[in-house]
Amino acid sequence: MVDIDIVVPRDGRYISEGDDQSRGQVTMIGNDLATQLFPGVDPIGHELFIDGRPFQIVGIAKTIGTACGQSQDNFAYIAIQTYFKRDLRDVLGLQQKWPKPLRGKFRSN
Repeated sequence: MVDIDIVVPRDGRYISEGDDQSRGQVTMIGNDLATQLFPGVDPIGHELFIDGRPFQIVGIAKTIGTACGQSQDNFAYIAIQTYFKRDLRDVLGLQQKWPKPLRGKFRSN
């Protein structure tokens, strides 16, 4: 399989095949999310609630920057099988990225 995603971990790790197969509730988050929700704290190992469901943060992505004036670092990746199992389709886009600020969708524990 060819990897076309430009997002790579700065700290921690990416979502693994094992996470996907086990439908693990883990997430790799963008730098904006990490700094907004966990200022001055290493978020890896902490919980992030997505639509009221706890996900353990396993990675922080390297900063991507902006495109057309919008940050590309405001996202949380989850395993695709978790996405389907948890029926998060009403909350998350297929790529689990949000074009608008994340007010009300996330909270840390």
